[in-house]
Amino acid sequence: MYIVLARKYRPQNFSGLIGQRTIVQGLQDAIKGGRIPHAFLFSGPRGIGKTSVARILAKSLNCEKGPLPEPCGECEFCKEVSSGMSLDFLEIDGASNRGIDEIKNLRENIALRPAKSRFKIYLIDEVHMLTTEAFNALLKTLEEPPSYAKFIFATTSPEKIPQTILSRCQKYEFKPLNIKEITEQISLILKKEGYTIEPRALEKIILTSSGSLRDVLGYIDQLIIFAKDKRITLDITEEVLGMIKSEAVWDMISLLIAGETNKSITLLHKFMEEGKDLVSFFNGISQNLRLLLFRNINLANEDFNIINNEQYLKQIPRIPSEQILKAIEITLEIKEKTRYEPLEIIYGEILVIKLSGILNITGKDIDRNKEKISEEKPAPFPVPDGPVTGIKDEQWKEILTETKKKKRTLEACLREAQQVKIENETFCLGFPDKMQFHSSVVQNKDNLAIIEKIVEKILGCHYNISCFFIAGEVTTSIKDKPSVKGIVNFFNGNIIETEE
Repeated sequence: MYIVLARKYRPQNFSGLIGQRTIVQGLQDAIKGGRIPHAFLFSGPRGIGKTSVARILAKSLNCEKGPLPEPCGECEFCKEVSSGMSLDFLEIDGASNRGIDEIKNLRENIALRPAKSRFKIYLIDEVHMLTTEAFNALLKTLEEPPSYAKFIFATTSPEKIPQTILSRCQKYEFKPLNIKEITEQISLILKKEGYTIEPRALEKIILTSSGSLRDVLGYIDQLIIFAKDKRITLDITEEVLGMIKSEAVWDMISLLIAGETNKSITLLHKFMEEGKDLVSFFNGISQNLRLLLFRNINLANEDFNIINNEQYLKQIPRIPSEQILKAIEITLEIKEKTRYEPLEIIYGEILVIKLSGILNITGKDIDRNKEKISEEKPAPFPVPDGPVTGIKDEQWKEILTETKKKKRTLEACLREAQQVKIENETFCLGFPDKMQFHSSVVQNKDNLAIIEKIVEKILGCHYNISCFFIAGEVTTSIKDKPSVKGIVNFFNGNIIETEE
């Protein structure tokens, strides 16, 4: 019987996992130290190892020789979990068992001790799908759980889980796998299966999968059927998966920049008539716009696929980063909406019309925008004595923390500001020349609104946010560095002398 690759190569122990090393280390340290909480929350995108880690953790906790930081995989308990036959490891689908009755049954079941294992472990997948009443019923059990009961909650949407539940869990946030991790694993699996794949084909699959190894393996399962001489080519990949060729996406972007809305819609309809996947169209547009953005800030790396698209990039005029950012945001927003729309082509047409308005620039505008990107930079402001002027270090840290809660990507860019000061009614942020991308993200209209609200909340006064580029490198005195300040404060000491 044929077993799909995702199941066949599912890791059976922690050492076999791809990525998530920080999470694995944290779980193993908890087991070694005997500090095992009664509830875990595993959050992150689909297909990156949440349920695999949950099963391995269950084996580690109930291993005959355990609890062990690495399950033996050979004892009766480990084998039962691997085969799905364990009476003491119960997997529950939160999407189909989301009501209060199901949770009441779970509570009654918890009252019974494990059949033969050390712990009775419950894995509730997509736990965010539970109803409010079900969460309330679950809360009582989490408040006073039996010593032998352990819960593992897995979710792709942790923000939908009540805070009362979150506060009773030890939280682990899983990250999407990077290109290198997925490439190495897929190459290893294909070698075992006796197949090869063209690098460009694998690259395109990985970019489509958004860091999900399970999605990549699902695509490979399909492609193996059509592979000639056990070789998966780029042509086969694009044809079978309904992907749009890179040159066709660049043709679309060229039409949008030229303001050829009618031709753009005609090209979109051609994609659909050829049986292409609309999601592939959205992915191609957003990925290529990303390359245009990276070109603006002179960011070249093989991971970003710039080299393979260099011939197309040379034909595309430079567009201001702010316009590209807006185009990417709209593309991602509309892509999300198509999940719930049977007539998805309508959203494709809406996207084309909107992008034509955003990206369209005339020949005269092209020359002006080239000059703006390459030559114009805001005037720098004087370097202050320390990294933070006008607000306290603690206030700046609080601003970053609150921003991270609202929008992680924004906080990542905001923290690169090396100068922060207040002038009159303006909250000034200074970025080094090389951080033009980070500054452009902060200056996005919606992002500025987020920061202004947070600053007003923390500082008690409304300020307009203004970003500047810093002339030269920022030099900070050793004694003013946060790490040094932290050491001095911890030991309640004083700096007598420094050597810069």
